[in-house]
Amino acid sequence: MKQHPICSLADAIQQKLPVALTTVVEVNGASPAKVGAQITLCEDGSTAGTVGGGELEADIATPAATSSSPIEAPAYIGAFC
Repeated sequence: MKQHPICSLADAIQQKLPVALTTVVEVNGASPAKVGAQITLCEDGSTAGTVGGGELEADIATPAATSSSPIEAPAYIGAFC
């Protein structure tokens, strides 16, 4: 069984590893992801959870993977339609 995104986030923080947590806060139209869906993206490319898969998760992963400092990732807020 895959790890819950919050547990994955906690593990990464405890190990002082870069990590990004994304939470769906609004859905307009048809979407496999519901409000509250979460995915944790780790520096090594591993993930926990899902926000619907496909292009949406790829779009989310790109800024998370390219953030170069701990300050950049939390400051990034994206809207994907």
